[in-house]
Formats: sequence, C-alpha cells, structure tokens
Amino acid sequence: MIFKKNFTLVETLVVVAIFSIIVAGIGLSFVSGMKLWGRIYNGEFFSADAFLTLEKMIKELQSKADTSFIKFEGQSQKISFPTLKGDRIIKVNYEFDSIQKVFIRKEIPLEDIIEEKEEDIEGRPIFFLDDFSLRYFYFDKDKEDYEWKESWEEEEGSFLGVEIKIKVKGEEFVKKVFF
Repeated sequence: MIFKKNFTLVETLVVVAIFSIIVAGIGLSFVSGMKLWGRIYNGEFFSADAFLTLEKMIKELQSKADTSFIKFEGQSQKISFPTLKGDRIIKVNYEFDSIQKVFIRKEIPLEDIIEEKEEDIEGRPIFFLDDFSLRYFYFDKDKEDYEWKESWEEEEGSFLGVEIKIKVKGEEFVKKVFF
C-alpha cells in the first residue's frame, strides 16, 4: 500500500485561513499605530494636556485659601492666589506671555513670601498657547445684577466665579468655575 504525503484541499484551506487571520492582525496593528502616530503628530494629545492643566488650575482655585498676608490678584491674562499644597500654604501664579505665546506657572512657598524673595523664583513654562483669558464673576450692588469683569483685586471683595478660556491650535476650551 502506497501512502502519498500531500496536503489535501481541506488542510490547505485551514492553513490559508490561519495565515489570513495572522496577516489581518498584523495589518490592523500597523494601521492603529499609524493613526496613533498621526494624532500625536497633529497635536491632539497636546490639546488634552492643555485641558488637564486647566483642570489642575481649577482644582487649585477651588482650594484657594483666604489669608491676610497673600492677596488674590486677577487680571485678564494673569491670576495669583494662595492655595493649599499638602499641609502648606503657597502662592500660585498663572500667567500668559502673549509675545512668546507661553503659559507659565510659578509656585512660591510661604517662607519666600515672608522673606520677600518672591521675585527670585522663576516660573515654569507649561505649554504653548494661542490665547488665554480670564474673567471674574461678581454681583454688582449698584446695578443689582451679576456681571463679568476683566480684572479683580481682593479689596473689591470676593468674586463668585472665574471664566477661563484657553485656545490651543485653533481649538478653544472654556471652563467656568463657581465658588
């Protein structure tokens, strides 16, 4: 009896099906990698980083501390306030340099404020922005109405909220925080 050692049609079809599944898996992995690379290259993750920094700023604003020795200051492109970091009180400055289009965060410990070394501390650039603006929400007693204002000094009393606008690569994020 002679046995032939050849593949049957069924065996060949099984091998082709398995090989097709492997090639499709490798191809899909490659396509997914190219899409991810394109998103990174086009800056979608950069926008997400800006959004996360905005959320961190909001968290710090919500935990701001009321102190007599660190004053709150707010302009349209700069905000400075005392906040809690762990068990310490620090002063945080967020500032937008409209010339270099960079957003800067500066953290000043209470010791440096007391010793008046505030100007010696360098701010840390966080990321580049197209635009950044702040507005402050308050109740105007004269008009008996709520309004938005471009700048705020602590002597004016307490504000009720902050509107933060960040523009990154043509995409604008707007967040309103109320206290």
